[in-house]
Amino acid sequence: CCFLIALSVLFLIDPPLTATGIIHEEFGSMLKSGPGVQFSRLQKFLFLLVGVLIIVIFCLMLYIGLDNRNTRVPNRPKMWILISSILYVSVFIILAFTAWHYFDNQSDVFIAGFPLPSAIMLFGLTLVPLFFTMLYILGFENWIFSRDDLAKFEAILRSRKERNTDQL
Repeated sequence: CCFLIALSVLFLIDPPLTATGIIHEEFGSMLKSGPGVQFSRLQKFLFLLVGVLIIVIFCLMLYIGLDNRNTRVPNRPKMWILISSILYVSVFIILAFTAWHYFDNQSDVFIAGFPLPSAIMLFGLTLVPLFFTMLYILGFENWIFSRDDLAKFEAILRSRKERNTDQL
């Protein structure tokens, strides 16, 4: 609900004047970029809200989809997904605030040759999904699809094949 409200408000707000380019002084059929797009606080908040809500929905689906009944330690996978989700949202919020600061002040902070927002995106935001991937790989047999599940699945397939051969 909040997601749809935020998207609706973003579509209803007029874009900044320089968002789509300015008519060139010499060539009227050509557009050129302005000094930069300045977003209002409301727009920045809504951009941040939409991004956070997308991440929360993604993480919530992972959390709901976990099957705890096969684990030796109950709630452990859900705890790791929760920690990963908080980390993901935190890195995204840090990225948003550093990007806005960079755009407003043209910061000269560079990490490994990248401006600070790009470095956070490259070395922070892209590494968090790797954490989810490692959780999936390491916990697949215990949390997602156990050997018992495989045996049940194979039994279903065998019974189906037997039923199909009996009908012929």
